Amino acid sequence: MDEIGNANRTETDAKVASVRWRLNARRSVGIALCLLLAGAMSGCATEAMQRRQQIEQRIATANSPADHEALAVWYDKEAKEAEESAERHRGMGEHYDQWASRPQSDRMANARDTLGSTGFWERCESLVRLYAQAAEENRGLAKLHRRIAAGMKQ
Repeated sequence: MDEIGNANRTETDAKVASVRWRLNARRSVGIALCLLLAGAMSGCATEAMQRRQQIEQRIATANSPADHEALAVWYDKEAKEAEESAERHRGMGEHYDQWASRPQSDRMANARDTLGSTGFWERCESLVRLYAQAAEENRGLAKLHRRIAAGMKQ
């Protein structure tokens, strides 16, 4: 009986060790993926920060028509991105509007009772206005830099 007990115990210990190894392997892979994602996200943040610092430096050192034209092009690009964001939020607002007209789940009904409204559509519309204003301001800055560039050429 002792030999059988020892054999069962050894088999059980092996199974436990195998399960632990798999859990540790999964945990290690999960940690590695999290670190990889965190590194990628910090890279994006760093890239955005570097881009902002570069444009600030370009603004501070702009002293030729070409410098100001390059800034105008950059502001045009920013305006286009803001317009695209406005359109994306306009589309999201339409989806939320359609979603709000469907029969609501109990959870959604509770949210409406608590909040008076879900507020999704309103927030999307607010973002549409803000992005549209940002696009307009960026286009205005591009226009000003083009005026400066034209004035420097004369």
